[in-house]
Amino acid sequence: MADVDDYGEWKTGKRITGISFSGNLFFLKLGLAIAGAMVGFLLSWYGYDASAKAQSASAMNGIMLLFTVIPGVGYLITAGVVRLLKVDRELMKKIQDDLEKRRTNYRELSELQELKAAESVRKA
Repeated sequence: MADVDDYGEWKTGKRITGISFSGNLFFLKLGLAIAGAMVGFLLSWYGYDASAKAQSASAMNGIMLLFTVIPGVGYLITAGVVRLLKVDRELMKKIQDDLEKRRTNYRELSELQELKAAESVRKA
């Protein structure tokens, strides 16, 4: 997440850490809610019976899908999206160096403005 914030600041000049972290948390919770609903739906679709001593073959297949194939597909989709990203260690190093230069320049400018303001107060 910190790299995302650095990249965003580098591209836009604005650091929005709070928004990105809260957005991440919102979508994490949304995903958990959707996944929970899907589990219940798929278990009933495959004929899961909580009161049965033994589950049907269909229910067992559904449970196996929920624990193997469906998460695997999700991981493959995630891996595909991550491979599309053009950010690597070299670019992140450049981003961090550029941001440090910007921050140093900003601090120097702020100090200069403070000195000028103090000098104008003394003259008045």
